Amino acid sequence: MALINRTRAGVRRSALLLLALLPVAAQPAALGIARLAQRDGLNVLDVRFACALRYVQHFPSGIATELEVEFVPVAGECDELAEASTVLELRLPEGSRQAGLNQVEIASRNDRLFLTARFEAPRKVAVTQTTGLRSVQLTLGRMAVENADATDTGTTSRTAAAAGTFAINLGTSTETLGLSDVTALPEGKQVYAKSTVVGRQTWHHLRIGFFSSEGRAEAALRSLLSAYPQATVVRVPATEFEVAATNRVAVSTTADAATVTDMGKNAAGLSEARLEELLGDARKKMQASDYAAAINLYAKVLREGATRFAPEALEYIGLARERNGQPRFAIAEYQRYIELYADTPGADRVRQRLEALVLAEPVNGRQADAVVLAAGGSALAVGSASSEPEPEWQFYGGLSQYYRRDESDFAGQGSQVIQSAVLTDVDFIGRRDGKRFDIATRVSLGNVYDLLSELEGTGNDTRVYYMYADIADSESHISGRIGRQTVRGSGVLGRFDGLHVGWRFDPDYQLNVMAGEPVWSASDDSGLDRSFYGVSLDVFDVRDTVDVSVYFNAQEVDGIENRQAIGGELRYYDDHRSLVSLVDYDIGYGTLNNAVAFGNWSFDNDLTLNATFDYRRAPFLLTETALTGQPVKTIDELLLLFSEDEIRQLAEDRSADLTTITLGFSRPLYERFQISADVTASDLGGTTASGGVPALEGLGADYFYNVSLIGSSLFKEGDNSIFSLRYHDGSTTRTISLSADTRYPVTRNFRFNPRLTLAHRDSSGLDSSEILIIPSIRLFYQMQRRLRLELEGGTRLSNLDTASGSQSSTSWYLYAGYRYDF
Repeated sequence: MALINRTRAGVRRSALLLLALLPVAAQPAALGIARLAQRDGLNVLDVRFACALRYVQHFPSGIATELEVEFVPVAGECDELAEASTVLELRLPEGSRQAGLNQVEIASRNDRLFLTARFEAPRKVAVTQTTGLRSVQLTLGRMAVENADATDTGTTSRTAAAAGTFAINLGTSTETLGLSDVTALPEGKQVYAKSTVVGRQTWHHLRIGFFSSEGRAEAALRSLLSAYPQATVVRVPATEFEVAATNRVAVSTTADAATVTDMGKNAAGLSEARLEELLGDARKKMQASDYAAAINLYAKVLREGATRFAPEALEYIGLARERNGQPRFAIAEYQRYIELYADTPGADRVRQRLEALVLAEPVNGRQADAVVLAAGGSALAVGSASSEPEPEWQFYGGLSQYYRRDESDFAGQGSQVIQSAVLTDVDFIGRRDGKRFDIATRVSLGNVYDLLSELEGTGNDTRVYYMYADIADSESHISGRIGRQTVRGSGVLGRFDGLHVGWRFDPDYQLNVMAGEPVWSASDDSGLDRSFYGVSLDVFDVRDTVDVSVYFNAQEVDGIENRQAIGGELRYYDDHRSLVSLVDYDIGYGTLNNAVAFGNWSFDNDLTLNATFDYRRAPFLLTETALTGQPVKTIDELLLLFSEDEIRQLAEDRSADLTTITLGFSRPLYERFQISADVTASDLGGTTASGGVPALEGLGADYFYNVSLIGSSLFKEGDNSIFSLRYHDGSTTRTISLSADTRYPVTRNFRFNPRLTLAHRDSSGLDSSEILIIPSIRLFYQMQRRLRLELEGGTRLSNLDTASGSQSSTSWYLYAGYRYDF
């Protein structure tokens, strides 16, 4: 009978754990932030996570309208996210409309996490994992439907850099689009239709053209959003003028006739001796810090077109603008250089300077006029600093509210409400990009309003995820951030309240210093007095393919040493391979806290291999770990019972060794499928009895086997389906599961996502066998561009066989609400 009671208690705890999935613990702010930047003329989406996620694969591997990136949570870091069963969306970053990005979200399915990015039209995307397994970068190629006749959709066409190269895409659909009742179309522009074929699918576009800059197109777009909420600004090739001329819709106007100087023409015809003299004078002006004069001299050289002096003039006019406090114009000059002279010796220097200027910062509509200089060739028509627009504050963010309800009926004992709450999240961002100083602030808050009684519920809870302000000086290359924040790498273990300062004293080097109070959770009320400080050095582009970071980080808790660590990170990338490795060593304890190596290797036949080695102390070795199992809550109280040396020994005794090794592969299979498989071996060691806390035996080796088949456009163009078979062989349990997950687009704005998991689990320790059936469905409706409605529900049916008989349990959940981006 005792065994049966223990079995019932264990199963009940498992059921409650699966149901009590507090989404607030995994809200968008807890996941991190998504940012858009411009690099080499392409948009780069940088998604940063609050915990370590190991990249497995992305699909489809070619052109995609919807891209999914699969991750496995690193043990001990993302447990709450991995157990969640709902969609956890990241806010759309600033500049999404210009990049053709409609949605970014992350969802947990079967203990894995999937990042999904949806685009306005098909495009090719390169995926790279970065910095300590806590971020991933998606490099967005040009929209395939705008360049369907090009061989590489990720390459910017130089012919597209002519005048009037921007248009407003009112809509893209597999069905022919008509013109809505719009009261005011942009004056002097024309409406036209365009059709392109990608694969076996024909896409139809309705557009308004043409505009000589992205900023002007964006300004015109604002008056059209009420009628066309999905409209976006796109850059188009020069051949689209012919398309527009023969496919006009309703309105007939002439195209914008703006022109730019062609770098191939030598209009003034200055002699080489005179050009060389101008360059010499410009160098002297640079040495004298007379950057305005240097800009004018370099401009005279550039007006002569594609001479042998042009590369030097174009590189250094960018440097002159950078030092003259004109970062937006400098970005434009550098991008123009890379477009024209990518194979010259100076290209690497220019790329480094460009990265320093646009590092993790989006290019918005007001900046776009400067950035488009690089594509349009107006680097030849050099202006003064006064030609830049006056800095303005921009505000954006989002609001979400959801109702969550969970109920369970264990073995026919009656239904019990586990959770009934309203979850609210607010994310507010303000920024001002000036001629020299860029200022930004962010506030992200979450609230759980518990609808249950005091006896049944956990109570209301308000959490502060982020609350900071930062400033960056483009002249000195010093940036600072103060408030509640997170830092990737540098030995910082997560969120903290404090100050972070970075100095990019050279394009290849950045020094960082930071100090403050660690905050382990957004509602951390442990009562511990924590503080830390740290310093790190980042070295970029070592031999063009390697980035290196080294750091020192020290923490105190209640006045004694909590952590004193040194470490480093190495990141290697080339066209086919990547390697990220991290080492963290506590010099105070003389213990290796963490060692990680993660690599990917892709081949020309689209086969991708991945491998991971991860050793860590679990939990991470900190002096405050000694509080585990003790009757007190603070180190000050624990010092009344033990000496400091004894407390440090308690901390070591409570931390076990965890080693995980994974090997896997993925490869496209036929036209619409992709297959992936991986095997993971994990070994969690035991702990030592001390301080009245009993020892915990090690779990021994656990083996996890996974095979997944991913299908695209199986039932309808644009759908995605994942079929997975998994097997877990542990020391006391064996589990086999089969799951199917399909996302089906009913219309452009309405999708539904049915899921089904079947599992069988044998437990030798409890002499039991359990069958699980877990169906769920999610409905998603894009009401407007900024407003989305969601409804998700599911159930868990369990039948447990033990020596005393069978027991059936049922649980279900409902999750409904909205998200609004402003």
